[in-house]
Order: sequence, then C-alpha cells, then structure tokens
Amino acid sequence: MWEQDVASIVMTTGLVEGGSTKCAQYWPEQGQTLPFGSITVTTTKKVEHDGFTAHTLKLSQRGSGVKQAKHFWFHSWPDHGTMSFDIIFAPFLAHFSSLNPT
Repeated sequence: MWEQDVASIVMTTGLVEGGSTKCAQYWPEQGQTLPFGSITVTTTKKVEHDGFTAHTLKLSQRGSGVKQAKHFWFHSWPDHGTMSFDIIFAPFLAHFSSLNPT
C-alpha cells in the first residue's frame, strides 16, 4: 500500500469458510493499531453497509509521514455460485465508485 500509493483495497472473501480460516484479518479493529515492519496501520473509521463494511485506515511510516486508505470488505460475495448483481453488488459498486472517481 505504501510503496504503490494505493488509495483503496477491495476484499471479496470471508474470513472463514466451512469452519476453516480462509483469510487472516489483516486490518485492525476500529481504534486499534497493528504494526507491519516500519509501517503501522490504524482503523480510524468503520461503517457497516448492507453486504459490505467500509474502513478508513491511517498508515504511518517512520520518517515518511502518514497516508490514508479505504478498505472495502465485501463480505456478501458468495464462496460458490453467483450473486445477484442488482440486489447485492450494485449498491457496493455505487458506493465504491462515489469515493474513487476515475
């Protein structure tokens, strides 16, 4: 995120599938900070939406300053099969696009 100056991350998988860990939670809970080498990540805001959660992350690197990034966890993405675009994905896409204009 720091090196490539990434402004947004979209995660489309759950943390657990069938009782097994599928993906480790790599972002801290709201108000908490996690260290990743010389970079610390703090979740400054968490907003629950229908089907996804939006996090605002503050990234701090020693000697290089502070950056902000958005993390969108689309937790309604199905592990198998297909989803309904209109009902589930369209609202997520609209929200993401409004925050990330091209």
